[in-house]
Amino acid sequence: ELNADGIVLKNRDVAFPEKKRLFKRTLARFIDYLLWSMAMVLILGGKTGDGVFYRSWQFYASFWVYAAVEAALVSVFKTTAGKAMLGIYVCAADGGGLRFSDSLKRSLTVFAGGTGCLLSYASLALPLYAVYGMLRRRPMFWDEIARDRVEVVPMTRLTKGVFALFVLFMLTGWAL
Repeated sequence: ELNADGIVLKNRDVAFPEKKRLFKRTLARFIDYLLWSMAMVLILGGKTGDGVFYRSWQFYASFWVYAAVEAALVSVFKTTAGKAMLGIYVCAADGGGLRFSDSLKRSLTVFAGGTGCLLSYASLALPLYAVYGMLRRRPMFWDEIARDRVEVVPMTRLTKGVFALFVLFMLTGWAL
């Protein structure tokens, strides 16, 4: 079974065990935030990270910008770098692409409700609530707000290779 973009749906989200689905979605979000953080450290100054501490408000503010960047990526490509590496696609309920406005609502809700806007105490409690909801087999509230469908497809050799190179880079750092 294929969707409108030719993505194989036979092993989509609902067919995956909940714990594997939870792990993949959480890892994809972590990879996306990690890639964004690395880019912001390079842009805001200092490969050592020293410059970021002096401009910490800019680093924090960049995650509000990331919500719009993620929304644009999801509305155009149905995925982000982290999601693509793990075979995750975000589609409208009919299988087509999400409108930018729905994707932006989803991204902002994930940032606010899933990570607590990266504020200290909220960023500890809200992700636990999101994990609890997912383990209870409830749809994620940001998926309900955007009226989307998350598809998890098997990883291809290409995405497995990209993911392996990413992990290798993260383990070895700039020495690679």
